[in-house]
Amino acid sequence: MIGFTSGRYISEKVFLDRLDLFVNMGCDAIELHLKQQDLDYFNYPPSIYQKLKVFKYVALHTPALNVNFDASDISRKMMDTVDIFLEKSQAQSVVIHPDRISIPEILAQRNWPLTLENMDWRKNDAKSIEQMDKWFEIFPQAKMVLDWNHIFTNDQSMKLGKLMLKKFGSKITHYHLSGFIDEDRLHEPILTSNSFEIAKSVPKDGKPIIIEVDTTNLDKIILKKEIEFLRKELAR
Repeated sequence: MIGFTSGRYISEKVFLDRLDLFVNMGCDAIELHLKQQDLDYFNYPPSIYQKLKVFKYVALHTPALNVNFDASDISRKMMDTVDIFLEKSQAQSVVIHPDRISIPEILAQRNWPLTLENMDWRKNDAKSIEQMDKWFEIFPQAKMVLDWNHIFTNDQSMKLGKLMLKKFGSKITHYHLSGFIDEDRLHEPILTSNSFEIAKSVPKDGKPIIIEVDTTNLDKIILKKEIEFLRKELAR
């Protein structure tokens, strides 16, 4: 299974057109993001939830900036919003950046398909096996999404990725895949960034792959070329 991140919600029509584009490209997986400035954005109309039923794998990515899992009102609102989304979409995974978790006990109260993501070189936590291990001690039921771009930023030899696969393989629900150029271009298409070593590192084990690029602004021709290339690469 392979697909893209959803991109930002602009309007019902624009979003439905984007989902239709993914379906026409043969995508059977998708990962949706909460808007980080306005959580009301995520109150999708019924048509969106109906369209999500087309995908075999649906993941939800919680905010990576501005909102923490803590005792604040904005945190409570965000978690309530996730509850509603899970009820309406039956998503298989809720992706969380561990550095956003300030009070683990609050998150533990939610019955979510919790999925922790390994972090890139800029973060102080969740980059190494030892750091991820500590989070799985706090949330033993949690799964993991392995981000290969983040692996590359910490270890360009990609050996870290192999070690994480060996250690956490049974916990991994899906993979994030994108190219890296520099700090200003963090999640680029593999083709336009020439990040072929990142793509080659992804195991051909049948787990869903989410292409984590800017689907809101990238031309659909670029998106089509990217997914066609990755399909061929993963079929080798």
